[in-house]
Amino acid sequence: MKPGVHLTKVWFDDDMMELKIDVSDGISSFSNRVYVGYSAFADVVAQLDAFKDHIHGGLLDIRFGEFGPEYANGAFHAMLHSQNQADSTSVPNSSRSLESFQSRRWPARRRFT
Repeated sequence: MKPGVHLTKVWFDDDMMELKIDVSDGISSFSNRVYVGYSAFADVVAQLDAFKDHIHGGLLDIRFGEFGPEYANGAFHAMLHSQNQADSTSVPNSSRSLESFQSRRWPARRRFT
């Protein structure tokens, strides 16, 4: 698997969607599923859009769901750290995705790498 965070829409209704989130550094990979409301997801997409332009040292905390049996054990928590662009490290780029995520007719799979 290529390094990055990969989101796959598994299920949806009028109020929320279920996402499968795969995270990989190119060697190890982790996967889980979470339920996310449309407004919470739109907020994260907007934050990613702003984060891609951060200078060295920028941080973005992404949180979907909560851990624990009272929350259906479905959660995702990641802290993204912006790297200097001269390091040729990619920072998640959501500008091309923002437009398609603002409507409810999203593609089945969208990648943020």
